[in-house]
Amino acid sequence: MGTKRMLLIRAALVAAVVLVAAQARAGGFLVYDVSGEAVAKGSAVVASSTAPDAVWYNPAGIAFGAPYQFSLGTVYTTADNTFSPKGGGKDVGSVPGNYFLPHLFASVRATDWLYVGVGGYSVYGLGTEWPKDWVGRVSTIKSALTTATINPTITFKPHKDVAIGIGFDAVRSALDANQGLPEPIGGTARFGAAGWGYGANVGVLWRAIPDKLSVGVTYRSRITLVMDGRIDVAPRPEFLRDLPSGKVHTELTLPDIFAFGVSFRPVPEVELGVDANIVAWSTYDKTVLKRDNAADIVMDHGWTDALVLRIGVDWATPVKGLNVRAGLIYDKTPVPDEVLEPSTPDADQIDVCLGLGYQWKWLKADLGYQLIAFLPHEATTGRLGPEGKYTTLGHFLALTMTFQFGEPAVRPLAASATP
Repeated sequence: MGTKRMLLIRAALVAAVVLVAAQARAGGFLVYDVSGEAVAKGSAVVASSTAPDAVWYNPAGIAFGAPYQFSLGTVYTTADNTFSPKGGGKDVGSVPGNYFLPHLFASVRATDWLYVGVGGYSVYGLGTEWPKDWVGRVSTIKSALTTATINPTITFKPHKDVAIGIGFDAVRSALDANQGLPEPIGGTARFGAAGWGYGANVGVLWRAIPDKLSVGVTYRSRITLVMDGRIDVAPRPEFLRDLPSGKVHTELTLPDIFAFGVSFRPVPEVELGVDANIVAWSTYDKTVLKRDNAADIVMDHGWTDALVLRIGVDWATPVKGLNVRAGLIYDKTPVPDEVLEPSTPDADQIDVCLGLGYQWKWLKADLGYQLIAFLPHEATTGRLGPEGKYTTLGHFLALTMTFQFGEPAVRPLAASATP
């Protein structure tokens, strides 16, 4: 009887432990890259972006863009995850997933010193799926986090070379997780929840040497997502009474993000960007599931703050309107070895970025690609999943169309060719 009771407790605890999705970027489950131009430059754009997507990267930047501008597009993502069990055994590959993350931005010059912008995008989420019978099924089979953010912004320009942007974030989120129950209980458990969270952001952009050197700083506050949902447990029939389904309440805190960037033009045709991001993933230390008909479930994650370094280059080629871009990213994982889990098999990353941009009068098209190479990362304790090594290779492909009207406050990269 004691053994059976312990198994029941264990089953209850695993009934919804997967709260976040993997296939991550920017450490953890943050997808920092939201436009074709930025993806191509490793998103090293805090001090240079004046396009509408500056609403996300640095809201101060819209004060130096075109008076009226609008952009829309999508980021396609995919990744291959492989698990190699400790002590040998057959490697297990995740079920391939394909995701499209749309983005939409707009900004308008209200006066010479006041600009208004808005963004709609998804920067937290994606998901993973493993075979239903794999060795880690009790930890996770399928998990997904999706978010949609609305980000209105007001930007002030107290000086012709200085701008300050302030924004508000409203985030709608949804969680969906499915996993197996341990033997002899068998069956599966599914957890789903949805809710809202709110935050703020601020950015400053200073053109220290106009058309030569710019400096940008931004801060995005942490956002606590307050979600309500339910756990549906489907064990073998003899365990149904002991493992009730029911409503659940939980909270998930998204991290603070600090970003600092420098943009430099050694010649009019070339722009270099260097950015550093600090993502305060220590906000993701534990999660509490409050159930209406059973004891609370407490999950310790133990993530740490992470550093991301970015370098990007943008070259205006001799072909009028055509830009070639490249970037490089080093992304430190926030997930320690001892709490590595199959729903977030994150690791240190080295990303290589390439892309093209073409502008014709008021229309601008940007295409960016990132190859995301996760270094092997080993789960060492078995606390949140099976012991073994995870390897991942990911891809981003982003396309953005931008419509710009009026003369921008900042001179764009000069092309060598004559009109």
